Amino acid sequence: MERLPLYSYRILDLTAGWAGAYGTRLLADMGAEVIKVEALDSARTPTRVAGARLGEGPTRSATFKRLNRNKYACTLDLAQSRGRDLFLRLVALSDAVVEDDRPPVWEELGLSYDALRSARADIILVSLSPTSQMAGAGYGEPAAGVAAAGAVALALWHRRRTGEGQHVDVGGWETMVGLIGEQVVGYSMKSRLMPQVITEALQATGLPTGQAGVTALFDDPHLRARGFWESVSHPEDGTRDMDGVPWRLSRSPAHIRLPAPRFGEHNDYVLRGLLGLSEREVRELGEAGVIGGGPGPDVRA
Repeated sequence: MERLPLYSYRILDLTAGWAGAYGTRLLADMGAEVIKVEALDSARTPTRVAGARLGEGPTRSATFKRLNRNKYACTLDLAQSRGRDLFLRLVALSDAVVEDDRPPVWEELGLSYDALRSARADIILVSLSPTSQMAGAGYGEPAAGVAAAGAVALALWHRRRTGEGQHVDVGGWETMVGLIGEQVVGYSMKSRLMPQVITEALQATGLPTGQAGVTALFDDPHLRARGFWESVSHPEDGTRDMDGVPWRLSRSPAHIRLPAPRFGEHNDYVLRGLLGLSEREVRELGEAGVIGGGPGPDVRA
């Protein structure tokens, strides 16, 4: 079996919402090494965790585990200069950064696009507009995530041809509006035609249309036959079925290789393996509150 399409690319994940975390999950599914950088507050607990905006708090929720499989994780306090310096060193070793916060946040931290370019001139920064999160856990978030993953792939292809990095802005609302074109057209024509009316009309012609519940989807023989549901073992909550990769490549099919990381699980790999810090330096970073969590075992696949 050939290597996955995005093998050898490294992506830094600074996302906290559904859309960004789903987008970087797609990149990880396709072979990219995605490192989730979790910021810390003064109590050395995570302040940016995918799912936090859905009211789930800084815990390893089911949402977190679903959105962050196949990723590595490290912790850095980006409010401290040492944390920022280490992050920029990671940028120098990476291909792209994906974030989903308000622009002033990164400007105030000294981590603007220009700052990232000072670490690596051809770095790709993909920013998801905060409006990507306003649709909650509905269709808008995963749609924006797919758009973000596509944006990273396109920017990598552009850089391969030109040698240029770029800053890509992904608009969540624009993405969602593009997926409900029939409703937009219907409104513009003062029409009352809605999706349910269309469904009923198709059913009247004998076409098998309708809505399926979650239970039906888990038991769907078509999805099972295609291997869409994969069993994933996690050290905290055992083995569960999880939705797999939504596309199949004949020569390099993707699968779930890693469960979602525990807090700071791959500090050792990132700080010592990639950045070359000594064990003493890592210990000092922990004592200074620059990192949190435990180094954990290196479980690279």
